Amino acid sequence: MSKSDFIFNTWGGGGGSTWSVNENGLQVTGINNNGNLFFGNNKSDYTLNTKFKLGENTGEIGGLGIFFETALNGDSQNRDTGYILQFDRGFSEVVLRKRVNGSESSTQGGEILFRIGNRSTSTIKNESIPYKTNNAWWESEKNVVLTVSDSGTPGKKFLTVSLDGSVLVSDLIIDSAIEPDYNHTGFRAWNNQPATIYEMSVE
Repeated sequence: MSKSDFIFNTWGGGGGSTWSVNENGLQVTGINNNGNLFFGNNKSDYTLNTKFKLGENTGEIGGLGIFFETALNGDSQNRDTGYILQFDRGFSEVVLRKRVNGSESSTQGGEILFRIGNRSTSTIKNESIPYKTNNAWWESEKNVVLTVSDSGTPGKKFLTVSLDGSVLVSDLIIDSAIEPDYNHTGFRAWNNQPATIYEMSVE
């Protein structure tokens, strides 16, 4: 695996400068909000398995996001439209968002679909996800498994997400009519949150 295996965004200081590939895996450091990378995923039904670890972050913000059901706009900036599941330390939650043309702004069509955690803002309660000051939990190795499958209804798919073997949400219906040839997955980190991805597979 090398950096040439990935597609990078090229706006806002992106372009792959914040990512490296070494014996520990895929790593990102020293970023703001645009450290995004992608790779092709020409499947309609699939399971994305990611093992990762957030680095030490004294600000207790940032996180790692996993793109899926995502199309790139095809210009030289590779802006994304689709979904992202965010292991979001800043929110102390696992968050599913829509993204439109590289933006999460609700004014441009991006929106939060759910927030899983133990906060007053959490739309799905899960007491196992602690507040962001719990360094031992937020900075330990995690395993996120994300499964997208056919719902039987055109333009709709099922989404199931588990964290460390515990199902967070099952058979959630999402809107997606993306053609497999244009489908991408990938990763994002933000607010200078270092992260290492040890394993990733699409089956």
